Amino acid sequence: NAKSKSEFQIGDCIIGTWEMTPLGGMAEYALVDINLAVHKPSNISIFEGAAIANSSVNAMLAVRDANVNKNDRILILGGSSAVGSMIIQIVKNIGCSFIASTSTDIELLNSLGVNQSINYKEQNWWDIKEFQNQPFDKIIDCAEGVVGWNHATQNRLLKTGWNNGIYLAVVSDTHHFEIHNLSQMISLLHKSMIIRPLYTKLL
Repeated sequence: NAKSKSEFQIGDCIIGTWEMTPLGGMAEYALVDINLAVHKPSNISIFEGAAIANSSVNAMLAVRDANVNKNDRILILGGSSAVGSMIIQIVKNIGCSFIASTSTDIELLNSLGVNQSINYKEQNWWDIKEFQNQPFDKIIDCAEGVVGWNHATQNRLLKTGWNNGIYLAVVSDTHHFEIHNLSQMISLLHKSMIIRPLYTKLL
């Protein structure tokens, strides 16, 4: 049901999110659809409220869509990001057997309880022999897009689709899409929706 404007008063502290495009949900001043806003519970901070509305929900959806299970080996690219740090906590709670993550904030990753932290400025995660010898069940990408996918597949760091291997990207291949004709649209859909799922099935 649509909410009434009378539910909100000037000075109320609210939690807001977006419908399609990620704009305004964490702004200090923004026009917010009242149907995408709720009063912030008094027992959580403003920072926690902002995370719950966006990053936490996206993290839960990513873990669900990646079908993360207990005892999975999982790699999280960009584990110190808002979504990535939440994913680490969720998969740790699920009981994954091995959690690795990339970031320059190694202290944060260690405090979240990952089994192996990789500073991507000092070490290429795709060159780590242990990862090549023991491929991951799931890779959740919060940072790299198509570059991460290429590194993972070229170095055989992910189990095949037949063995329930899943590469899930929370980020897009590019932050700026330009589609000027049908050919470009087909190319974009071909790579992301056809080639990658087929590759993991047939690898």
